[in-house]
Amino acid sequence: KVKNIGSKANYFYYNAWNDGFYLSTDSILSSTDYFIGNTYINTPLNTDSSYSFLRQFTITNGLVGNFYLIGFSDVQHHITAENDRTNNYNLMRDGSGTPKTIYIASLPPPDLEITIYSVPFQGQAGQPITLKYSIKNIGTGVTIPGSWFDKIFLSSDFTIDNGDIVLASNSSVKSLLPDSSYEDSALITLPITASGNYILIVKTDYNESIFEGTNEANNFAYSFITISQPPPSDLIVENITTLDTVFTGQLVTVNWSVLNNGIYPATGLTTEAIYFSNDATWSVDDILFGTINSTINITPGSLENHSLTANLKTVPLGRHFVIVRADLLNNIIESDETNNNAVANKPVFVNMKELLLDSLTADILTSDTVIVSGTYNNYSYTYEDRIFTYYRLAIPDSLAGQSLRIKLTGTGYNHNSLYVSFNKVPTGNIYDYISDNPDSLHQEIIVPSIDSGNYYIAFHVKNKYSSSIYESVSLYADIIPFEIRIVDANKGGNTGNVTVKITGSQFTSNMQAHLLSNNSTLDIQAIQISYVNKTTLYATFNLNQQPLGVYDVMLKKTDNTTALLNNAFEIETGNTGTFYIGGISNSGMSGSSNTPGCDPGLAAGINSSLQFQVNCPTTARIGRVVPMTILFGNAGNVDIPLPTRILSGTFLNDATGPPVGFNVSDLSQNNQSIYIEFREPGGPPNVLRAGANSGITLYTKTVRRGRVNFKLK
Repeated sequence: KVKNIGSKANYFYYNAWNDGFYLSTDSILSSTDYFIGNTYINTPLNTDSSYSFLRQFTITNGLVGNFYLIGFSDVQHHITAENDRTNNYNLMRDGSGTPKTIYIASLPPPDLEITIYSVPFQGQAGQPITLKYSIKNIGTGVTIPGSWFDKIFLSSDFTIDNGDIVLASNSSVKSLLPDSSYEDSALITLPITASGNYILIVKTDYNESIFEGTNEANNFAYSFITISQPPPSDLIVENITTLDTVFTGQLVTVNWSVLNNGIYPATGLTTEAIYFSNDATWSVDDILFGTINSTINITPGSLENHSLTANLKTVPLGRHFVIVRADLLNNIIESDETNNNAVANKPVFVNMKELLLDSLTADILTSDTVIVSGTYNNYSYTYEDRIFTYYRLAIPDSLAGQSLRIKLTGTGYNHNSLYVSFNKVPTGNIYDYISDNPDSLHQEIIVPSIDSGNYYIAFHVKNKYSSSIYESVSLYADIIPFEIRIVDANKGGNTGNVTVKITGSQFTSNMQAHLLSNNSTLDIQAIQISYVNKTTLYATFNLNQQPLGVYDVMLKKTDNTTALLNNAFEIETGNTGTFYIGGISNSGMSGSSNTPGCDPGLAAGINSSLQFQVNCPTTARIGRVVPMTILFGNAGNVDIPLPTRILSGTFLNDATGPPVGFNVSDLSQNNQSIYIEFREPGGPPNVLRAGANSGITLYTKTVRRGRVNFKLK
């Protein structure tokens, strides 16, 4: 039970905190006590009001003995202006008020026993084998927690050490009851360099996350294996063929033959890769067309015919060489490893559908995936591949410097994605431009300033709500004139400066911005322009004491050409805002409420519009790097001069704290505090504009055991 015996804090300031609970061997709370959990509170507490909770906590098995239960209200010190924190914690007490202990008994422990029941006694270097094993709980308790990892090693002895090779790792997510068991298996590839007698070691619960008491000795299972090195063969690729002309975005078939040029057979699993290259020599920047896995048995002087049919992706317009690489993963022992690559005798011309300016182009998108097929040694195979549709847009020299708009209009309820790159074909991960609203039905991309050359367009449909696997779409591209498209935010308060983000096209760095009243001849000119590029700028207006109402937004160039967006902005009464990002407001520093860093208990002012929240894990193991995120935002309708804070962390009842930094590498400097500026990414300098919000990621490290309180001041 928690009671507020002080004054009520405004809901805007103090609306969320955590109450923490600890187990201690004495009646004094210290950093070495066992933290068992917390309760999140998000309801403001009036004077003389209280709340009660009934919570259940899971205590780590193996913790045995008499302990005091200690509760600590607002354990992370979110309520920074609280008058007295010395009475924030208390102990569980008996009827007379004397602290009393509780006895914690250990649960019956589980006991995981592992057995290898299927594994070959012999294997070939570079080739896979299947190992099967079973896990049984022969203990008297259930596994807690219900997840762990099993690891498989190749070793020369019965001890796992740094010289052993990790062959596989399996995860188990289940609660295993006493006398219950399960089976698992792993397909493992034997090292190509291995030869001789080895021991396969499987250890269940490798990280020892399951408490088993003294029953850890049977977590290992062993099996002997002899690995042989077959005599070397020599694989060579020949007869690479495909069509003279292929299209990016369509199915393409590549055929080739694999010749064994050695004097011994080539047997076993192998992987081949096919690439499209700008020249006749393979390099890491060549475009991967696809891979196939095949089990071969090629006698000396013989060959096998292989093929791959797949969707050709990300290959630009022009002539390219098809390259095939045999035994990509080095599964087959060969006398010559340098002759596995081969190139087709002649290049192939890769074409692409062309999108013309000011021409509506209709197309059919195929949902999500396509079946890819191929053959080797008269065997066929299939797998699914993600479908992209590609277009090329050619820009002549005469349009260089203009702004380009590309629109994708969809039908139905699917989620589409649109990507654009200059002189290279984009992917879902690598692109020059992406729409502001990806995975929505309709997509639009604005290229601020185009160059002469080819712009490549890729789009994809995610069929989430439609029963059809197809979607009709239209694609359109045009050169857009000088215009205003969006004003963000579209409202501002009349008690100070307000900065808005204006997006459109054909902007210049020396423009003027104006607010034109709909009810009078009033013209409010921006006092500052922050030019970003031809499609984006920030304009700052002094709206102090300006009349309320709706205004047009106008941009004016030096040649007096203008762009106007009607009814795009409204001046309203200034306020500190009401939006909520899940955290608390500013805190920690004293001063005027009209300047940055004011005490949150003072009257509302500029700084009272700032909200932030620190998010970080509640627990972490010693020695781990821990990320934390600070969410922040300006909830008011006027600008805040750039807010700054200092973040620091201290151990409970201790003046020291862990290191903090913007990057993991910064932690080595052991700085226990860090200076933070709350800037809007890409936003205007020196202010956090009305409605802007973002987040900052920081890092700390758990240098020792104990509770850490992080504060922003």
